[in-house]
Amino acid sequence: KYCTQDTPDREIVVYRCDSGKKWSLHTDCGTDDNLNTFLSTSANDLTKQSASDTFKIQITTTSLPRYFALVSRPTHQVLDLDVAGGGLNSLMAPGLHCTFPPKALTKPVSIGLSVVKARPLLLSELDTQGAAVSPVFTVEPRRRKFHKPVTISLPIP
Repeated sequence: KYCTQDTPDREIVVYRCDSGKKWSLHTDCGTDDNLNTFLSTSANDLTKQSASDTFKIQITTTSLPRYFALVSRPTHQVLDLDVAGGGLNSLMAPGLHCTFPPKALTKPVSIGLSVVKARPLLLSELDTQGAAVSPVFTVEPRRRKFHKPVTISLPIP
């Protein structure tokens, strides 16, 4: 159940690859009509008609890669940034904020922020010792170099 659309903190995304080595997010959907169909009938609309049905996802493409992969991951909140910079407040973890100053980037980049809360079962021992744990978060794309320091503010757990 953790990796299904029944949990709002997860999403299913489609990756594509021709070589088996370099994977990229599948965005090749052709016309806007195809894109709208893709968005309304794929990962955003995983429904089962009955208990015996399996989940099905429709992938729309104008060029067939060698491989497709469906990946369940923590939900990403995305912000398109450019040289002007900007900020991103997490919808998933109130108080989590990322600030990108002007000229931190040299070209337009989509920044993704994801948050995963620790499962209570894993925290029971820490709770008895009086510890508190914040959610784990990631900023995408990984290994991105910023030309000015980026500030990430977290609430104290």
